Amino acid sequence: MKAIRFLIPVAIAITILSIGLYVPSTLATPPNTAATVLAVKSTAITADGYSSIIDWSRYTEADFYWTIDQTEVGGVVNTTTVTLETTADRVTWVNSESDATLISANVADVAGATNGRVMVTGRWARLYFNVSNSNPVTIVVKAVLR
Repeated sequence: MKAIRFLIPVAIAITILSIGLYVPSTLATPPNTAATVLAVKSTAITADGYSSIIDWSRYTEADFYWTIDQTEVGGVVNTTTVTLETTADRVTWVNSESDATLISANVADVAGATNGRVMVTGRWARLYFNVSNSNPVTIVVKAVLR
């Protein structure tokens, strides 16, 4: 009797991968390949809020890059903190690890990046934007998922 694995065409294997079965990260994303670049937030914000939610379960690590454009109103800027939150169920959100705070108490225009890669935890991720007042601040955060 021949093994079934020799009878399955490659096209079927690709189709199976696309419906969400577990695939080890070495197969899902080739080494040193940027799998996804996601613009998380790019409009001026004036109140606390969240980014869109992404499913990053097929990745193992992320690099975050950002730019912040502060708008001074009456000599006051908007102190801004950006925190990475993750979840397994889209209900209970937690700070994913010790480096979950990507941007802390920012008060000036700046461009930056995480110092090293962030390990992917949970199935879904989002960013929490915490601002101190209603002065506009424009934040662009991009994640390169690997």
